Amino acid sequence: MLAGPPLPADVYLVDVWAHRPVSNAIAARLHIRHESPQVLLVDHGHVMWSASHFRVTARALRAELTRFTRSSMSADLVRQ
Repeated sequence: MLAGPPLPADVYLVDVWAHRPVSNAIAARLHIRHESPQVLLVDHGHVMWSASHFRVTARALRAELTRFTRSSMSADLVRQ
């Protein structure tokens, strides 16, 4: 997925084996249950979409990023 076209978002990876306290802090701050593997789409501190285990796919993430980007752009236009 990262080898494809650029994503319209910043991407961060947390190695939960090496950085368990960071993983626990993310779960506590975002009010989610930690699962592995897991992907979270976060906007302004709120989880907008998440997937875990077999739902973690490049296609699913790219589709949600596209959907989220379009809805954010629409909301920005409405606010103007």
